[in-house]
Amino acid sequence: MASTDKKNVISSLIESGKAKGKLSTKDITDALEELDYDVEQVDKLYSMLEGQNIEIVEEGASLDDDLDKLDLEGEDSEDALDLSFVDGVNIKDIPYNQLWQKIGYVPQAKASAFAYSTQEMVILGRNAHLGTFRQPKKRDWEIAEACMEEIGIGYLKGKLCSHISGGELQMVLIARALAANPSILVLDEPESNLDFRNQLIVLEAIERLCREKHISAVVNTHYPEHALSISQKALLLTAHGTTLFGPTDEILSEEHLNEAFGVEVRLYPLTLRNRTYTCVLPLGLKERMERGA
Repeated sequence: MASTDKKNVISSLIESGKAKGKLSTKDITDALEELDYDVEQVDKLYSMLEGQNIEIVEEGASLDDDLDKLDLEGEDSEDALDLSFVDGVNIKDIPYNQLWQKIGYVPQAKASAFAYSTQEMVILGRNAHLGTFRQPKKRDWEIAEACMEEIGIGYLKGKLCSHISGGELQMVLIARALAANPSILVLDEPESNLDFRNQLIVLEAIERLCREKHISAVVNTHYPEHALSISQKALLLTAHGTTLFGPTDEILSEEHLNEAFGVEVRLYPLTLRNRTYTCVLPLGLKERMERGA
């Protein structure tokens, strides 16, 4: 299909949605077929849909099923399983600096071997917006300090990263990731090695940033109760190498957790101040429980 025809497909769909005030998933999947599931064109389609006051309603074919058919021309089916996309574009095709403007990475907090101040650590998050030999400008420093204020660690300005607590350092690393102004945060066990209070501070910061800044967070955690508390979807990796993905409360069920960890687990919901929390209680190793030990 010629690019002009594809533009017409997208324009027609948008105009139809504006006229009706809504689009069905069947409308969209029909358009995807006409676009030949071309990744670039699909990305344009969703970019144009974004921000439009058009309701998307379920009807007919599953939109997720059709997105799975995206044209991966030139890729073997096995290779396609290893592909990762951001905004419909293979990350291998995104220039390095542009990729890290979209994604902010937060590692586990570990003691720094370098005597960075907290502002110097956070300003490193601006690297994706700077050239190879460019130095941060006044605006970059202002953004770094604003990120610190935004997550409540403005009081750490001027302190060395080697002189603050593990929880405070974790928050500094989150501020560093935010300094890139990303649309996605990837966090590797951000609450590990922290006490209860600092775990809650980190988790509440992640939840608030997603809500207020409309960003997505991918959080790797060993705490099922934390995932049940702040996430909408979960990917569960089992000891057998299999995976489960879907709504968090469906994936992190007693049955799935028992199987994944080899531990007998019970889940206990607790409602407090109009919010439901789930307590995860590991009772014992599955094989011992089955033997009655």
